[in-house]
Amino acid sequence: MSRTTRRIRPPLPSRPLLKPLLPSALASVVLHAAILLGLLLSARGCRDGIQAQPGGEMFRQIGLARLPDPASDRADAPTSTAAADSPASAPSLPLPDVESVVPDELPDDIPPVSPPRPSDSLHPEPVQILGPGMSLAERMLRSVEPPSAAGSRQGGGSRTPGPGETSFMDIPDSGRRIVYVIDTSGSMNDDGRMGLAQAQLEKSLTLLRPDQSFQVIFYGDAPQEMILRGRARGLHQATLPNIRMAVSRIRQVIPGGGTSHLPALSRAFALRPDVIYFLTDGRNASHTRREFEDVLRQNRSGARIHVIEFAGGPPESRELTWLHRLAAETGGQYRRVEL
Repeated sequence: MSRTTRRIRPPLPSRPLLKPLLPSALASVVLHAAILLGLLLSARGCRDGIQAQPGGEMFRQIGLARLPDPASDRADAPTSTAAADSPASAPSLPLPDVESVVPDELPDDIPPVSPPRPSDSLHPEPVQILGPGMSLAERMLRSVEPPSAAGSRQGGGSRTPGPGETSFMDIPDSGRRIVYVIDTSGSMNDDGRMGLAQAQLEKSLTLLRPDQSFQVIFYGDAPQEMILRGRARGLHQATLPNIRMAVSRIRQVIPGGGTSHLPALSRAFALRPDVIYFLTDGRNASHTRREFEDVLRQNRSGARIHVIEFAGGPPESRELTWLHRLAAETGGQYRRVEL
């Protein structure tokens, strides 16, 4: 009987089965993690306004910013064009007091003040404008040009007032201390002259800022300063209550009497303003040349004087008047308004 011999093989050494799979598994994990990270960054870039890839769409929030106007800085540095021409021996006068702001109660009869509208802008035709930028001789010659020529050179009117500026009869200017000198003689009743002056004066006051001050001097035979809160002399702060009271006083003015220009100018110079608006229909001077020069020397603050002349028709001659000289020698503008 034969025996079957079975050979038993020795056990093979054990090898770890996961070891060959580790490199590929790690590579797969890294790849998927990179893809997931890329998707997350792309979504975040779209949300935060970061470009996702070159040439892709840009998601960005935009807005509008208002830059400050350099013209507003001029209000902090009033121009003094005539101060250098003053005599060296002229004494330095202190500035008149400006009324302090007191929130008193207002009378019931004071009308509300509405802000000016663009349609309220005055564009009289024809007009003549005389302003800085020219020599004295050129300014005075310019004042006697035909109205059509003057109007065409100005491009149809004066510019719109900017920040920190006011405007009277379409002549804008800046300054902290502004005085209006308004002729209220009997001839201002003609052709609606007083009504136009009152409307333009009210509009100009509404453009003033609270840190500015003003005074209105009405004159016929003698000058009269506007009285607010029982205060007659000095400047009034351009607060809303003061402007409302000023508008009420302006609407109560009734023209009458004669015309005496120089005392009103002298009263305005005593307030040491930066800007004077001088409105009259009195082309013919009631004073001598020497008297005019004496009063003009009182302009120690170097105020610019803008002259507005109401006229009943074209000028009868090309002769230069004292009104042209008043504007030219102080760096102001001259405007002739035919009504």
